[in-house]
Amino acid sequence: SNPTEFVHRAGRAGRMGATGDCILLLLPEEARYTQILTGKGVHLDAYRLPEVFDKALMADYLKERQKAKLDQKQRRQIVAEVTASMQKRFEDFTLRHPNVHETARKAFLSYLRAYTVRPKELRDVFNISGLHYGKVAKSFSLRESPKVAKEALLDPSSPYARK
Repeated sequence: SNPTEFVHRAGRAGRMGATGDCILLLLPEEARYTQILTGKGVHLDAYRLPEVFDKALMADYLKERQKAKLDQKQRRQIVAEVTASMQKRFEDFTLRHPNVHETARKAFLSYLRAYTVRPKELRDVFNISGLHYGKVAKSFSLRESPKVAKEALLDPSSPYARK
């Protein structure tokens, strides 16, 4: 979103002079947005998702003795297997529940539409041409991206265009 709007919304996490925290998830190609926010005075702590999963999984699923025996390659393999299993479970749940599937589909399309209406200064950061629709769909627990062409999102007469 617009950096000023983001700062305002994030600021609402803290009320009545108190501090607040919020989470912003970005795709790797969107990482430059953090520089824009930092320039607006936003303090950010960056975490890479695989590292977060590694820390959580190693803490929750393995005993101290087992941790010491695993090298980095083994740890990455465990994290990859568990995250793939979690992704499959989310997708299975979405497929079993038509209302959830429809909501995920609408959210996916809304996300893509938002890319087409970014302020001019953010278009190089949030560039729809650089999006991999399949990967974005997975983030909404969809097995396949809904059939929509990038051109349709940009065409004002398209049913996918923002009305």
